[in-house]
Amino acid sequence: PGIIPPFLALTVRKTEQQKNHIAVRAIIISGIILISFTILGDLVLDWLKISLAAFSIAGGLLLFRAAFN
Repeated sequence: PGIIPPFLALTVRKTEQQKNHIAVRAIIISGIILISFTILGDLVLDWLKISLAAFSIAGGLLLFRAAFN
């Protein structure tokens, strides 16, 4: 839901068919990224030698910084 206003602002001069094409393309690309990280995420973290706990802590720190700002 948070991406709807930027999408509408960026596609204000597009036709409905163009908007639909952009939306479908974005859904497909984000789906591919989500599925690939779901399948390969553990392998990437192992390859980078990052534990899941360290990743969680880093994510929490990023959320804290965003909330603090």
